[in-house]
Amino acid sequence: MIQRVGLLIITMLLVIGSARAQGVWEHRKSSDDIHAYTRQVESSKFDEFKVIAEFEGTIPAVLAVLKDFEIYPILFDGTKKVVNHVDESHLFINHVFIDTPFPAKDRDAVYKNELTYHPDKRMLKIEVECIDEYYVPRKKYIQMSSCQGQWLIEQINVNTIRLTHQFLMDPGGNVPAFIVNMQTVKNPIKTVKAIKSLVNNEKYRLAEYAILKQG
Repeated sequence: MIQRVGLLIITMLLVIGSARAQGVWEHRKSSDDIHAYTRQVESSKFDEFKVIAEFEGTIPAVLAVLKDFEIYPILFDGTKKVVNHVDESHLFINHVFIDTPFPAKDRDAVYKNELTYHPDKRMLKIEVECIDEYYVPRKKYIQMSSCQGQWLIEQINVNTIRLTHQFLMDPGGNVPAFIVNMQTVKNPIKTVKAIKSLVNNEKYRLAEYAILKQG
């Protein structure tokens, strides 16, 4: 009997440990029909987030918002400045400067965004990663050199899209992970709210892109 109980406990611990290693998504918050999740990642002390929302809009309009680099301070909380290095049909690369609350040092990173359109699924995928190319060190900033994520923009019917933003980043420096993880979904929810509020403006609603006309 004791052996069976011991075996059961060991089995349960293995299952729990396996779940943590695989990164089970946990719901963290919902706001204005925007749902945010996080999960632990075995290779990082920082949590990965995923934010999902469905709202009125189109794929070209969302892409137009994401490619309007001048409004990044509105889209991404804390953004001070954006320097665009590449802006092509399938690729855009930006150097983003971020104002970090005192006493932490400000951050910056070069983000590479690669676009792939899947006409059969009516889905645009934007894969994001931090790169060293185009990066110029500055004394006032700590480089965020490790990040990866994606945007999935799906046209689920004529007037509605499903937007999924998933991302994992190491902010660099000596910021305690527990502090970062406590705030992981706060800004992504703000970002999706901003996109949702802008996407039907005429400036973005009438946008057209050659990459979205394939197939």
